[in-house]
Amino acid sequence: MRRFFSIVIISCLCISAFAQVITGFVLDEKTKRKISNAIVYFDGTFTGIATDQNGRFVIDISKHQSLPLIISSAGYYSVRFDVVTPEKPVQIYLTPKLFESINVDAKSEEQKLKSENLKLFKSTFLGKTRNAGYCEIINEDDIIITADENGTLKAFSSNPLIIYNNAMGYKASYYLDEFVLNTKDENFFFSGYIFFNEDLAAEEVNNQRYIKKREDAYLKSRTYFFRSLWENKLESTGFVVKNTLDEDLGYNQIVIQKSDSGKYLKHFANPDQPEQKGFPSTFIIFREKEVFYDSWGRLDRSCITELSLQNDVYFEKNGYYDSSEITFRGKLANQRLADLLPLEYQYDK
Repeated sequence: MRRFFSIVIISCLCISAFAQVITGFVLDEKTKRKISNAIVYFDGTFTGIATDQNGRFVIDISKHQSLPLIISSAGYYSVRFDVVTPEKPVQIYLTPKLFESINVDAKSEEQKLKSENLKLFKSTFLGKTRNAGYCEIINEDDIIITADENGTLKAFSSNPLIIYNNAMGYKASYYLDEFVLNTKDENFFFSGYIFFNEDLAAEEVNNQRYIKKREDAYLKSRTYFFRSLWENKLESTGFVVKNTLDEDLGYNQIVIQKSDSGKYLKHFANPDQPEQKGFPSTFIIFREKEVFYDSWGRLDRSCITELSLQNDVYFEKNGYYDSSEITFRGKLANQRLADLLPLEYQYDK
């Protein structure tokens, strides 16, 4: 019996040695009230935990230790928290969300606007790929939409949007912080964080429909690009990177490593043009086997992606990248929520 307990104690010590645990409390910024059932998680993953009735959380960060934690709760804007392992519990404050209202006179007009604007919101938010048709936001009634005379559409939700992706086989919660769409020129911006709740194929590992959809989405994804870049395999995976002068750029020209945990996509400052200081640097990306040319031999723009960098962009081996410092336009920007895969996804081929 003594030997048994010794083994248990030693095993627990080993687990503790390899685990990196962070503890803390989530509170309302204004009232300082502790928030229960807030979700503490890593964006784009299955890894997360809810706060208890005292707003307390304990989470093992060892699998994603260099990624920021996201703290989200219904009725609040999400907070991004750069992970450290302090001796004392951390305190994280969430700011309550405030919403605009729709000013219309007739109830019928309000319902008509809601229906039309909801379609615009979903096609922008979920995307326009075939997979979007198999996505369902089960709490659409929680979405508040406003539109002004200038064609600016805004969407809000106090609660996380619960998405069933029946094409890719995932259930996820998206905490929407901001959504703006200019309906005249179709320019848009939305921000928020996603937590994957469930793999719908968990009991159907060999479900070929999900497997094929996931593979197709992955090979067209930003995650695939950054994973290939990390491994210095752009050439073997078919990616071509150029600058705006149409010059080919290799791995050593665009990647810098500042630490053991992550790498950075380099922001280029042009010393010959001091007036351009502070302007984003731009890369042109395409996959050679997917491109086609017009009759003049020019590369069709629908094949390319423009990456605009405000600063060096941090990225990791699993495909995570700091989206706050980079803007995508073009092919790799076409994938939205309907084509998103968790960072845990592994492509076997």
